[in-house]
Amino acid sequence: MAREYIAVSQDFPLDAVGVDLRFAPIGDVDDVTDRVATIAAERRQAAALEAEAIAHAAGLARDLVAADVPIRDIGAILGISHQRVHQLTSTR
Repeated sequence: MAREYIAVSQDFPLDAVGVDLRFAPIGDVDDVTDRVATIAAERRQAAALEAEAIAHAAGLARDLVAADVPIRDIGAILGISHQRVHQLTSTR
């Protein structure tokens, strides 16, 4: 919202506006900004790992389908539902 406000009020393109949040110490916690940045980086890393795991699961599921392994068995192997196996093997 801050980016949009700045862009509109200053007549800048939205993609030209960046906001860098810094937090003042809160109580006895003086490293809020650094900890927030660490959490954001960890979330990005987790999302990337999740995407990679999904891609690997889809590849294995497709290979197992090609080997005539039943979809319910593939779900049990991967620890996911047979419906999810169907989703993974139906799209590329």
